[in-house]
Amino acid sequence: MTATYESILAGTTSKGIYRWIGDSGRDLAGQAVEAGWEALSLDTSAVKDQEGFYEELSISWGLPPWFGNNLDALFDILGEITSAPTVLIWDDLGHLGA
Repeated sequence: MTATYESILAGTTSKGIYRWIGDSGRDLAGQAVEAGWEALSLDTSAVKDQEGFYEELSISWGLPPWFGNNLDALFDILGEITSAPTVLIWDDLGHLGA
């Protein structure tokens, strides 16, 4: 499916996971907030392992100290910290799978 970032924010594109490659200087989070969305940013370029991933999540998203470092806790906390449509802007996801 082809979509633009603007069409996603406007709600004219189906919900889903989209990979966007473009201008690294573009303020995607700012555009999302201006459109009434919540924006969560995550940069995993320095993450080396699972522990580092959850540490980066906690720091970047200001998660509470009781956040558990596992997928169940991540799913639970996403439901708690988002109340509006939310876009996740994840920089350097690709290197985690290498």
